[in-house]
Amino acid sequence: MSPPRALADLNRQNFIYRHKEPSIIPSAGLVVWLKANEIGGLADGDPITTWADSSGSGHNFTASGTVRPLYKTNIINGQPVARFDGTDDEMSGGDLSASIPSAATLFVVWRLNGTQSSYDLYEDASRDI
Repeated sequence: MSPPRALADLNRQNFIYRHKEPSIIPSAGLVVWLKANEIGGLADGDPITTWADSSGSGHNFTASGTVRPLYKTNIINGQPVARFDGTDDEMSGGDLSASIPSAATLFVVWRLNGTQSSYDLYEDASRDI
């Protein structure tokens, strides 16, 4: 059995992350917080190799080779996004099974650009979300 891994949209649908920091997001207990506007050092259209975790937990997501999403500037309300191609782009946050219990809350903001009927936002050995 392969180890659990976190990912954003494996092979199924475009995934666009937009960040807005409302004051109601609690800081206590955050496991992962991926903010597209915190991705540094990239120009529009550059592939993303590392997406740093802003939660303070150190769960940075990484990608390599040709399966990296693209950093796109000024896409939603002037904010950048991580654009996944809907075919094979993925990012891994490593084994998060110890940090994400069987009961957890997942907040995701995205815009779908396609016709696929299913997609994964998180996957480990025993569950897809």
